[in-house]
Amino acid sequence: MAESFFDTLSDEEKREIAKTTDTLAELLKEWVPQYPIIRPTRIPMAALSTALAFATAVPRLPPADYLPLSKMTLWIFGVDDITDERLITLADIQCKAEEWYWIAHHGASDRRETSDCIELTTILLEIREKLSDSRLFEPLCEQWASSLQDVLAGIIQEYKYGQNYTAAGADALPSLDEYLHYGRCSIGVPLWGLTVLVILGDPSAKENFESASEAIRYAGAAIRLYNDLKSFDKEIQEGNINSIVIRYYALREKNPSVTEASILSEAKRYVLQLADSYAQKCYDLTGRLQVGGKQFQEAISRTVAFHAYFYREHDYHITSLAKITEMLGGRPA
Repeated sequence: MAESFFDTLSDEEKREIAKTTDTLAELLKEWVPQYPIIRPTRIPMAALSTALAFATAVPRLPPADYLPLSKMTLWIFGVDDITDERLITLADIQCKAEEWYWIAHHGASDRRETSDCIELTTILLEIREKLSDSRLFEPLCEQWASSLQDVLAGIIQEYKYGQNYTAAGADALPSLDEYLHYGRCSIGVPLWGLTVLVILGDPSAKENFESASEAIRYAGAAIRLYNDLKSFDKEIQEGNINSIVIRYYALREKNPSVTEASILSEAKRYVLQLADSYAQKCYDLTGRLQVGGKQFQEAISRTVAFHAYFYREHDYHITSLAKITEMLGGRPA
């Protein structure tokens, strides 16, 4: 919703976010080579999104304590990449999803590992082990595992949508409400939000968990729709669908005489308005949340505001660390 997100930050906030982003990026660069499934181009944005959530938190923790969130972001990207690009079959990803939920809930797998996705399984185990050091992990473990299950269910459903759309065209499209139900999860926000709560370790989160979860749902819907506006061309090339495709066909059915360009423009306008509406609901709710020192509320609302701006101006997948430094007021790339 903000025209220029970075203009809303103070100079001190920008400096702290830039410093934390740089540190996290260096740590991730040392970590990623052992997992070729993770694409190094994802590192800068994984570092920045984590820094936005935690860099100005009080009390400040060492950046290494934030690493599980960056690794979680990269893990979600890894799962999304292999499914979007059809590097794994639907049956196989469904099987892996069951195993990963078990790992998230219990901390280990008693199933025989297959040759594919070993890296993603290892990363998930590593993340969970680190998060288990938090005093909030045990009380929220079941919810954290369920949020991972929701993200995977959303990714799998989008895989099915893509297959159905390729086979049957517009007749196979879901309703926008149904799509958004899964899309707010597949974007990864439920798992991201629960991981933020766990790392912050604020005991008051347990008493306010339902309201926090609702804020996360609004955030997920907003970020999914902002992402759809940016990724529309990419999704079409990959044979996937998104909210713009769904809205486009609904409008075309009602207005068959209107030009395609006009219908597509109207579909994008509608999706942007809907994204802004969910973002505002998130801001309104987080403003009323009573979770300790307000760090969680700030992390969620700042993340939504950032994506509202960023997806209009930049590409999440290829933005460099130098470009991020420039956006935060440092020396131009």
